[in-house]
Order: sequence, then C-alpha cells, then structure tokens
Amino acid sequence: MKKLSVEPSRESSIISIAFTGSDPRFSAVIANAFAKAYIETSLDLRVEPAKQTAAWFDQQIIELRKNLDDAQQKLTAYQREKGIVESDERLDVETRRMGELASQMVAAQSAAFDAGSRTRDSGSMPEVINNPVVQGRRGRKGKASWPIWPSA
Repeated sequence: MKKLSVEPSRESSIISIAFTGSDPRFSAVIANAFAKAYIETSLDLRVEPAKQTAAWFDQQIIELRKNLDDAQQKLTAYQREKGIVESDERLDVETRRMGELASQMVAAQSAAFDAGSRTRDSGSMPEVINNPVVQGRRGRKGKASWPIWPSA
C-alpha cells in the first residue's frame, strides 16, 4: 500500500491512481485492479439505496393493492346488502353505443379523406373518366363541340 498513490481531482470526480514498482506490467495490473475496485464500490454505493427504495415501494404497492381489493369487496357487499348494485346491463349498452359512435366517426373520417383526395385528383377518377358526357366531349375534341352562331 506504500507504493500505491491515489489523488482525487479537486474540480471533478476523477481520481489519479499510481502504483510504483520495478515491473511496469505488474504496476499497471495493480493500478487497474484498484481502479476497478473503486468503480465497483462507487457504483454499489449509488445503486444499493435505489434498490432498497424500489423494494420498499414494491412492498407498499403489494399492501396497497391488497387494501384496495379488500375495500372493493366490502363496497360490493354493502351495495348488494343495500340494493345499490349498479346494472352491468346499462354499462354494456353504453359501451356498445360508444363503440358504434367511434366506428361511425372512423368511417366519416375515411369518407372525408376520400372525398378530399378525389377533389384534388378529379381528372383521374374512374367516375369522371367513364362518364358518357366526358367520353362524348373527348371524342369530339378536334371538332367544335358547341354550336357556332354567326356574328351579328
């Protein structure tokens, strides 16, 4: 330990570790071993309190969930005893209606998107291209398609 020198930096969390010996490789191995031990110890000192806190919170959550389950069972028993039981049928109807409204909204959004894209690309729509009036106008493209009236 007399050959080991450890100096912390004053302005950061960096430390300088040096080992003095006759063999440079052995000195490097010893210095690296101390650095590794320092890093592991430092990490353990930071992580262990967090692990203990997490374990405490996990235990609290288990207890609170048990208390919630007990309270819900007591509430259900009280509601049955007093005839306050909520109708699951009413909730099912409301849930079904909410689902129907959501699907109608999605269909309306899809139709609005389709209508918007058709408006932008109306020249390439099959409904427009296959329309007999448009076909007739295209067939007479080179000919005058409107009656030409003599100028007065």
